[in-house]
Amino acid sequence: MRDRLRNSYCPPDVAYRIGGWRMGGVGEDYGLGHHLSVLHEAMLKVLRDEAASGKDMPSLIPREPEKLS
Repeated sequence: MRDRLRNSYCPPDVAYRIGGWRMGGVGEDYGLGHHLSVLHEAMLKVLRDEAASGKDMPSLIPREPEKLS
């Protein structure tokens, strides 16, 4: 999972939060952490990046809305 997050250019603090890993800084324990929508968008980006690279992805992944011409 860490490689997938890294490959989608996910910020390290968001990637560590998704993976449940600790970065080790004192300031990490302050505040409430990232909003769920930030984590959700990071996970969707990983899935969309992998789908765009041609990997088979489950149909449960929301697709980007089509742009009107």
